Amino acid sequence: MSKDHFTAYVESYVSRFQIEPRFDCLVTRAAHGMGKWRVETARGEVYEAEFLVVAAGENGVPFVPEVDGMEGFGGVTLHSSGYRNGEEFKGKDVLVVGCGNSGMEIGLDLCNHGARASIVVRGPQKCMQFHVVTRGMVHLGMQMLKYVKMKYVDSIVASMASFYYRDLPKYGIHRPALQGPFTHKSTTGKTPVIDVGTVDRIRSGQIQVVPGIERVLKGTNEVEFADGTTRRFHAILFATGYRSSANSWLEVN
Repeated sequence: MSKDHFTAYVESYVSRFQIEPRFDCLVTRAAHGMGKWRVETARGEVYEAEFLVVAAGENGVPFVPEVDGMEGFGGVTLHSSGYRNGEEFKGKDVLVVGCGNSGMEIGLDLCNHGARASIVVRGPQKCMQFHVVTRGMVHLGMQMLKYVKMKYVDSIVASMASFYYRDLPKYGIHRPALQGPFTHKSTTGKTPVIDVGTVDRIRSGQIQVVPGIERVLKGTNEVEFADGTTRRFHAILFATGYRSSANSWLEVN
């Protein structure tokens, strides 16, 4: 879903149900007592209600993994939540850590803005496995799931993806062999990567695929990878997801 579609949905929802959302309002505490929920915000506001719905999901706080030597990296470090576009990285070498949809799309955007992007798709111990599909494949699968069992839909979609992206293993990108994209999502929570052009840039060599990070060489811009090679980067962008923040403010007896 594009941001424009999402914004239009939210605006129509507000209009239809006549609600008054509060934006940029950080909840600092929510506790139940005396038959009501009391919700406090960073603005000093207090709300009371009989019921409380927590729909914060798992994407609350940006997560950045620990990397040996990262504190001494001489370039820019940034989580994907703070990424706007690749304009500021034009002509620079940028390492994107993370091979989900965010990481792949950031890599493409960097490339479109003239940056030299590399994407980490492997952990330090073994190759990560994830499905790569097109939007058309996802749409077809979603329509089929209304009438056909998931295992059959997975078989069809996985076969299509396997044919279309049959050359990805040579770039270090491997798909799970035992589960199709929909079953893999339902059992592990890992969403397939929806390719919007990144794979073509990888195939052309405009985006490099690199092994997992072993360490950052102290006091430099040099990154050492799991295979022993080193490369110099101007920036490292972490597309490494989020963690839930609810446990820091929600008090449940």
